[in-house]
Amino acid sequence: MDKSALEALRPVLDVLNERQLSLIADVAKQFTLPKTFVCNSYKLKNGVELLTQDIADDLGDIIRIHHAFSREAFSKDKFEYALERVQKIHNRPAQMASRGNKGYDIEIEGERFSLKTEASRNIKPNSIHISKFMELGGGQWGTDPDDLKGLRQQFLNHLNG
Repeated sequence: MDKSALEALRPVLDVLNERQLSLIADVAKQFTLPKTFVCNSYKLKNGVELLTQDIADDLGDIIRIHHAFSREAFSKDKFEYALERVQKIHNRPAQMASRGNKGYDIEIEGERFSLKTEASRNIKPNSIHISKFMELGGGQWGTDPDDLKGLRQQFLNHLNG
């Protein structure tokens, strides 16, 4: 670790009380636990990887900090904030969409993403459940293939905001 990072932390730690130092220790202990963060390749339209291993590691560390203080699942809004934050830490343009936006959730490197998270115990690494269609509301939900085409177009319009 960079010695200047430790030197910058020391004056902050010196003014904390015992309980606060205990909380800091709880966070630090999270970082010593075994972990594996897998970063799969996905290139953005500009050719840049959406995630690097460093970004995945930092995102994973934010989730570990959450679990130092909570037994609850890591919520979608926390994930969105964490993803935006780690992208910015790595000097990449990222901006969460305004609340209530019916299209995308975050823009990274000029590309829009609609995020879905799941904290179910039944998560499987070899399957994906897509529920974004439920946000469409109306539309013709019949068995006619033209119904599906209309819903698909409505979905694409929805993603484009």
